[in-house]
Amino acid sequence: MSFVRAVGHQWQKASLAHQLRLSIAPSAQLRQYFTGNCRLTEVTHVIAALVFAEGQPKWLPEVKPAETPLDDDIVLYCLFDSARLLFIREVEGGELKQSEQLVMTLAEQWAYKMLQQPELTNEHISLCQLLQRISQQTRILRQQSRRKRLNMVMRNTLDWQPASAC
Repeated sequence: MSFVRAVGHQWQKASLAHQLRLSIAPSAQLRQYFTGNCRLTEVTHVIAALVFAEGQPKWLPEVKPAETPLDDDIVLYCLFDSARLLFIREVEGGELKQSEQLVMTLAEQWAYKMLQQPELTNEHISLCQLLQRISQQTRILRQQSRRKRLNMVMRNTLDWQPASAC
């Protein structure tokens, strides 16, 4: 029975990823981030995996295979959960893959897009502001990490001494 449950769980993740793709794809502003190696499909699968990382969330309605995009607020919750987990990984010193960095970028851009809507609930406004803060803090952590690595490389380069000839 656990095999059937596992297959069902994978089906839900795949369905969520598909609906996320349908929700994000119409936005030309968001599509511009997918001109390199990372495709939107890959990023939406990462988001779906992160959403289900701690089990099925209570806020997620029953995911059904459908050709309809998700509501904007469901996409917001998906991006928030994903960004939160990726931020924790970044704080703990783990580097994010390109697809995971794109999740953070999408989350920030989605929050900005949502804040432009006139009738948002206080909860949605708070989530959007938190997403923007998480994205900003992640950028700061990345810059500090790059600076630290660069300093280490420069220090090693300066300490290097050519071998003396015999």
